[in-house]
Amino acid sequence: MASTYSASYRVKEGEKVTLSIAIGYGQLGATRVLLDHEVVADKQEGDFELVLPGDGEDLRDKVLRIDTLVTDRHRATNFTAVTYGLSGGAREFEHKIETKVMAEGKSEWYLVEVNFY
Repeated sequence: MASTYSASYRVKEGEKVTLSIAIGYGQLGATRVLLDHEVVADKQEGDFELVLPGDGEDLRDKVLRIDTLVTDRHRATNFTAVTYGLSGGAREFEHKIETKVMAEGKSEWYLVEVNFY
């Protein structure tokens, strides 16, 4: 099963865009980031920040795809979550996706696409 989210993000010419990922509930997470099908980060574990290649003008009309696999490792909860952030564009962006896995030790895919304009 997968939790999906899609958004648009307005870039600013000459400004770098930074992606931030935060895995919630102390669970395990690994992320792969693609920019127009080109891998820019692979197997990033846990929370991290990544400055995307190029500036706003280079990113315009491109698609950022973020695939995160979160695995439940805590007996106290089966909730998993990922908070995605973008900065450097026309406004700050943050979105949290949360779901509950059906059993302890199970995983959830989080798939996010961001269209830059």
